[in-house]
Amino acid sequence: MRRLPIALGLFAVMTCSAAAQTRAKINDLGWMAGNWTAIMDRNTAERNCSNLAGGSMTCTLRVIAAGKVVWVEISVLRETPNGIVLDTRFFTPDLQPADPISNELVLKSAAANEWVFDNPHGTQPKDTIITRLGENTMNGHADLVDLQGKASVIDISWQRVR
Repeated sequence: MRRLPIALGLFAVMTCSAAAQTRAKINDLGWMAGNWTAIMDRNTAERNCSNLAGGSMTCTLRVIAAGKVVWVEISVLRETPNGIVLDTRFFTPDLQPADPISNELVLKSAAANEWVFDNPHGTQPKDTIITRLGENTMNGHADLVDLQGKASVIDISWQRVR
């Protein structure tokens, strides 16, 4: 009996995601191509996103603290038969896998300037929101929940580098 609510919940999530996917296309995110920078506390973050090709866009991120790289990510935004996904791999500065090693977020909703991705299999991050504020500015928001259930938030304001 307990499986019925879980199955209904999964069906509702898949139905909502499918509706968002039918409206959104990877080309809607092509504006992200280029170089971006952000200040996070006393750290600097740099994001470089490729031009769209083959139904995908690849982005690299590095975080620099006290003149040293402390974090590296490689992400791929890609269009799949089931819709758009954001697939990310995490690394230490010397490119050793870092926890969580990877995640795949699925597009949950899309509006003119906001894309909400959900992590159906984990909590690091639980969700990610990309908001386009203008031609040269965007915000990134991520909700995180650690293994002990402690929630935290990352908000980043990105500026395009010219």
